[in-house]
Amino acid sequence: MPTESPEELIHTATALFERARGKILTNTVTGQEQKELLIGFRVGGEASIYLPHGLACHFNSAGELRRAFYGDLLYKAVHGDFVAIERQPGGLMVLNDSSGDRQHMIMSVISSSLCDIKQCATAGEIDWIDCRCNRISDGISPELLPGKINDWLCRLSLPPIIARSPRVDGKPVGRRRDRDR
Repeated sequence: MPTESPEELIHTATALFERARGKILTNTVTGQEQKELLIGFRVGGEASIYLPHGLACHFNSAGELRRAFYGDLLYKAVHGDFVAIERQPGGLMVLNDSSGDRQHMIMSVISSSLCDIKQCATAGEIDWIDCRCNRISDGISPELLPGKINDWLCRLSLPPIIARSPRVDGKPVGRRRDRDR
């Protein structure tokens, strides 16, 4: 589960060849609140977003939601629905059907969070404080990464479409242990 802060993830999330850490300043009833996030792209263009309050969303190259982490649960896409996976003592994984209240709750949290980020990006309210590229790909350099992120956010469907598979490559999950390749 994603327990690292965006400040730590900028260094450790090396599967994200292009990644940026940003800060958003929001007004609340009690004053201003600063939130940090990390958005990055894998080699194939698959995006990941790490948001405040322990929410992480992973997308395939088509912009479909394939995995999410929230609370103590991993949610993964299976045939267009979300299935929750919970760790039990002894390391066993238990699949919980998330087609009801739980799926509605996690999709509501994800949609609301992504909508807020999308609005902040459109309004230019995200201060991109650390942008990194492991390699220069398609002419993208660290200076151009915020623009690429904003473009991706503008194209993102809300609520997000749930992928058919949790895998980056979109292939169906077999009977063997699912590995995110």
